[in-house]
Amino acid sequence: MWEQTSWGSLSEAGEWSGMTGDLTRGVADAAIASFTQTTMRSQHVDFTMPLIRTRSAVFIRERYETEPNLRWLTSIFSAPLWLAIGAVAMLDIVSYVVVGYLHQKFASHERAASVLRILHDCSFTIFGVFCSQGVYISALETQNNEGMRRTHEHVLAGTAAAPAGACERCVVVASLAGVMTVQAAFGAALVARLAVKTPVLPFSGLQGFLTDRTYQLAVVADSAELTNFEWVLRHHTTVAVEAVIQAILAAGWEQSEYRIGMCLVSQVGILNTNNEYAADNVRRALYLQLIAPNRDILPHGNIEGLQRVCSNAKYAFIAKHETSMLYSKSLSCPLSEIPEASTPYYLGIGLQKGSPYRKIINDK
Repeated sequence: MWEQTSWGSLSEAGEWSGMTGDLTRGVADAAIASFTQTTMRSQHVDFTMPLIRTRSAVFIRERYETEPNLRWLTSIFSAPLWLAIGAVAMLDIVSYVVVGYLHQKFASHERAASVLRILHDCSFTIFGVFCSQGVYISALETQNNEGMRRTHEHVLAGTAAAPAGACERCVVVASLAGVMTVQAAFGAALVARLAVKTPVLPFSGLQGFLTDRTYQLAVVADSAELTNFEWVLRHHTTVAVEAVIQAILAAGWEQSEYRIGMCLVSQVGILNTNNEYAADNVRRALYLQLIAPNRDILPHGNIEGLQRVCSNAKYAFIAKHETSMLYSKSLSCPLSEIPEASTPYYLGIGLQKGSPYRKIINDK
């Protein structure tokens, strides 16, 4: 028994390295490790029945909103709620105008103001209420000393149904009660958002990397994740795309990263979700644009890849979920997982092709 440092990958010459290479060459009978069963590996080695079910995930450094701004403040309430608050304000203004006009027309001894004047005064009054400003007792009626004296005499004599401006005051009080409720709810939501930090994700799904184009994407060298990317590239590439890839490879990676993606989009519709092979096409584009150009500097282990995530805010790393969560406790930064970007995997013991030990181990 000896220790092997890598799971193995397939070279351009068709030779396997690492544990997979030891099995294919007959150097080892079994590879006992967290050996992931992939389609490409299964063509060259046998696996026992699955021992562990896991999944890969894409991790980035957790980030939050840098500082509160107007957009951040307005997002505390949803858009329908803001529309509802605006509708209530308009309803208050209309109610105030109607009540004020009827009061001046039938209950006031002063000359009634125009509707436009009433609308102007009522709008500013309700706006002041929503801004928590002080409100004059009767904003609609010109209360000179003589008018106030006559109103008071009519009230004492019982010839007026209510004090001048009482109906308007009811509308203002009702508006003020609603505003206080909204302010209390907004304040509570604001305090909760400031106290509890919610991570902000740049996008969801692997396709977001193609659209964003600012992130680096990496996997462990010679890992199952890298093998899967290579398998998709080797076995699901159409003849037309194969020709495009060969032409671009001849031109050089550094000068052609953007053109690679665009050529593939035009050939097979990478971003067309109605395509039967859309998921594989996205993985193919990710490999060509983000992984293959940096293949020589891929991390050699999960801990190394996760440390790179902490040191670079634009670095994304694909690894087994459970393993990464275990290592994350020793990292210098919290991690966020990109949703809708995981792939299920099964782990087992790798054996030589046609090994008699497979039936023995499976029966146990």
